[in-house]
Amino acid sequence: VNEPWWSSDLDTLKGFYRDVRAMIKEQQPRINFVFHDAFHFDANEWNSLFADDDMENVIMDTHQYFAWFGQHEDIGTYCDDYGNIMKTAQAVKYPVWVGEWSLATDVCATWLGGFNDANTDASRECQRVD
Repeated sequence: VNEPWWSSDLDTLKGFYRDVRAMIKEQQPRINFVFHDAFHFDANEWNSLFADDDMENVIMDTHQYFAWFGQHEDIGTYCDDYGNIMKTAQAVKYPVWVGEWSLATDVCATWLGGFNDANTDASRECQRVD
């Protein structure tokens, strides 16, 4: 599942991930199982998804978008913010992939936060684009 919604019930999502991985392992035991963090990039949330002796070929996927980093005046601040977020990956017991990138630097694009959803107020005045 690519980008399950941030408000998804995580217990249900984790059960789904476990079930799907079991099916994959049965058919193709060497294939990677990549799961998305549902925008909850937190080792405490995900490290218990699979037992320590059952993590082979498990990869956590996270998507970090500049549009939700807040408005900064210089690129260095964005880089520092991104670096601090990526330090979180060191606590995750699975390899972490940053699976999507977007150069969107604000939330002015229609539906950037999801279909028919402008879920974040603009950090500065902007003209919405379709």
